[in-house]
Amino acid sequence: MRINSANKLSFSERVLITASCLMFVLLFLQGENYAQSANKYNPTPVRSREIAGGVDSGKTLYYAFTAGPGEVRASVAIMRRPTATGATEYDVTFEDPKGLRLQRMAAINGGAGESSQEKTFRLQRKTRVLMIVKLSGSLDYKIKLDGAVKLDREEESLPIEDDFSVIKTIRVDGKTGFNWVDTGIVVKAGDVVRLSATGEVDVNAGWGVHGPEGTREFFTNASYPINSRFRYGLAARITLGSGRNFLETQKWAYADAREMRVTRSGILWLTVNDDEPDDNTGQFVVEVALARRSR
Repeated sequence: MRINSANKLSFSERVLITASCLMFVLLFLQGENYAQSANKYNPTPVRSREIAGGVDSGKTLYYAFTAGPGEVRASVAIMRRPTATGATEYDVTFEDPKGLRLQRMAAINGGAGESSQEKTFRLQRKTRVLMIVKLSGSLDYKIKLDGAVKLDREEESLPIEDDFSVIKTIRVDGKTGFNWVDTGIVVKAGDVVRLSATGEVDVNAGWGVHGPEGTREFFTNASYPINSRFRYGLAARITLGSGRNFLETQKWAYADAREMRVTRSGILWLTVNDDEPDDNTGQFVVEVALARRSR
C-alpha cells in the first residue's frame, strides 16, 4: 500500500485498514470465545455442538458433556496453517467416567489442506463423557458433536454466594500426602464444592514453608498425590467408594480452583500435595461449603 506525498493515507486506504483490523479481531475472538481447560479433572463443559480454535504448538485440552442413551456422532476437521513447518497431528478420544474408551479419531497430516474424519459411538444410558483433544503442530481445528448429546447450560456454571452452606471445618495435617483425609462429606453430581483454607506447612528439605496455594517450585523427579502446576499446598479429590476398590473421579489443587462442580457423586477427600510428607510440620484448616444442585 502506497502512502501519499503528504504522508497521509487516502480515505479508501483508511477504510481498508480499518476493515482488516476488525476482521483480525473477530477471528481472534472467535478462537478464544470457547474456554479451554488443560486440567483433566476440571474439564471445560461443552455448551455448543461446535468447538473451534487454533494452536501454534502442542496442546492437550479436556471437555465434558452428557450424552445418551443413543448414538453420538462426532467429527473433527484440522487445517494445517500455511506458516506450519512440520506435520500436524490430532487425537480426539472419548472416555466414560471409568476411563474406558468409547471412540477415537486420530491422524497425522504432513501436507497442506484439511484432514477430517467422522465416527459414532452408542451409549446404553445417560453418561458423562470426557473428550480428550491432543493437538500437535500449527493448525486450526473444528470439532462437531451431534446425536444424543445434552449440552451443559450456561446458567449452571457456578452458583451465587447465597447458595452456599458451610458443611464442616477440616484440619489437614502436613504429614498427610498419599494418606488422604476422608472428610465424610458425600457430594452429588451437580453440586459445587467451595474450599476456604488457611494455615502453613513446612515441607522441610529446603523446599520452604507454604500456604494452601502451594508453590510452582518443587522437586520434579517424584510422584505426587496430584501432578498439578502447584505442589506442597492443599489438594482435593472426589472418589466413588472409599475402600480398596475406589475410583478417583475428580482431583484438583486448591491454587487451581477454590470452587469445583461435581461431575459424579462421591466422597470428598483432602490432603497436602507432597510426595514425602513424613518430616513436614504444620497444617491447613479448611472450611468446606456446598451449593447443592436443585433437584
